[in-house]
Amino acid sequence: DNEMLALLGEFIPGRDIVGLEIGEILARGGGGIHCITQQVPAV
Repeated sequence: DNEMLALLGEFIPGRDIVGLEIGEILARGGGGIHCITQQVPAV
């Protein structure tokens, strides 16, 4: 995971890349973090 986070950091300079352990509860519904955070209103 750390290797991939570092690689992503090279492609997205100036941003913090943070890995999350979503656990079994979020993964069960399919999509996980992507589906939960997809609808974020513009502020």
